[in-house]
Amino acid sequence: MDITKETPQEMERRYQVKEVKPLKAHGMTTMLAVSVAVIALSSFQFGYSIGVVNAPELILREWYSGIYRDRHGRNLSSTHLTILWGITVSIFAISGMIGGLLSGYFCDRFGRKGCLLLNNGTAFLAAILMGCARAGHSYEMIIIGRLIIGFNCGVTSGAVPMYLAEISPVSLRGATGAVHQLAITISILFSQILGLPQLLGNVYHWPILLAFTAIPAAIQCLLLPLMPESPRYLLISKNDEIRARYALSKLRKTNDVTDEIDQMKSEAEEQKRLPPVTWKDMFTKPVYRKPLIIASETHISQQLSGINAAMFFSTGIFISAGLRNDHAVYATCGMGAINVLMTLLSMAIIEKAGRRTLYLLGLAGMWLCSILLTITLVLGSKYRANQTKVHPNASYFSVALVIVFVCFFAIGPGVIAWFISAELFTQAPRPKAMSISVIFNWFGNFLVGLLFPVAHKYLHNYVFLVFTVLLVFFWLYTYKFLPETKNKTSEELSRLFMTDEEKFTQDNAAQRGI
Repeated sequence: MDITKETPQEMERRYQVKEVKPLKAHGMTTMLAVSVAVIALSSFQFGYSIGVVNAPELILREWYSGIYRDRHGRNLSSTHLTILWGITVSIFAISGMIGGLLSGYFCDRFGRKGCLLLNNGTAFLAAILMGCARAGHSYEMIIIGRLIIGFNCGVTSGAVPMYLAEISPVSLRGATGAVHQLAITISILFSQILGLPQLLGNVYHWPILLAFTAIPAAIQCLLLPLMPESPRYLLISKNDEIRARYALSKLRKTNDVTDEIDQMKSEAEEQKRLPPVTWKDMFTKPVYRKPLIIASETHISQQLSGINAAMFFSTGIFISAGLRNDHAVYATCGMGAINVLMTLLSMAIIEKAGRRTLYLLGLAGMWLCSILLTITLVLGSKYRANQTKVHPNASYFSVALVIVFVCFFAIGPGVIAWFISAELFTQAPRPKAMSISVIFNWFGNFLVGLLFPVAHKYLHNYVFLVFTVLLVFFWLYTYKFLPETKNKTSEELSRLFMTDEEKFTQDNAAQRGI
């Protein structure tokens, strides 16, 4: 047989490697549960910083005006106040993109655990600045504090999903990966409750509300050193099998971790046979570029699905339904609680239903809700204007649809986008992939915050049709390109994106023991 005339497919069949032996299933252990909970404090920081400025917005805007009047002897115009407040809110997302980009470097340089431990220093600095802003008579201190905490959360958005994916057994990787989003939803709800006027959302206590970020940082500084480092990082990146085996034994609560160590060694050997992964490789080599595009799409679809717009518009919808302003605030808190419950549901079923199925279901449900919500908003508006005889409960249907919209988000895009990036890549390209993909999440967040008020100004009750169109595109792309990652190793997923020549090269090298 003349092997020089073989096609890549024939060569692949001839050098096909044996199927990888399935890893022994491991359940949740005390150390794994505690590690996940401690790491989730970083995610709590993320969600709290997102929601904390909403409740005291009117109080802070008035305080900004007072500071400006004291300094310059004249009132701050409403336009300049809006710009100043917009900077306060949006600078969080801008620095978040920078932190997300650098998260991979920090995780490689200091380790997953070390990166998160050092990151708490920025949380303390931000808390001091924002907490002392009133005493310092400076709204610039709040803006700089938001800049710093945004950087902190950007690093968190890349490091936490990576750490969770690497310490979890394959059978629990989806459920533990969802803890990142669960902590975000809980902390957003917590910030909404803590921001109620009866608690800290008033003219006397708002500095405490903003400085609260120091509390989870302090707890994590005490507990994180007691948690094990990522075994995959120790073995594959640091070539330290002894520490990797010890960390894995603590996480699995057994010394029988040979199967997982062997699988990591196999990945490490494969990594040694290949040249180091560069930033250029992430965009030029199909084995990295294809999953990178998929991971980035999941992140940007999470933000451009309309969830932030729904959250932004929810209070207005609740008021239009006839609720008083103070009751609408409590209704928004109730919606946050539902978001938490649906995230818990997603965690419970994700290992059975699969990532791809839940993501498609979530996008489809949000698409349907966006259409129905547009109809009910338009009909409710016409009824209130007495332009036509429409059922007076149209606005109440709008409230229900916003809640259902959030539910579909929570079970699909809200949870899965954060950890799918870590699952699609092997150890070598994973930090760079996480750094790149989370930028799209932050950019989408910034884009919606910047453009939604403008779109709503011109489109009014038809604004959700923009998201209807985007959701169709996201669903079609996900259906065509996103593979199911449930119960698959990083090596198995990596082969899905290889060209025939790359598969042949890998198999040939494995056969020869290169």
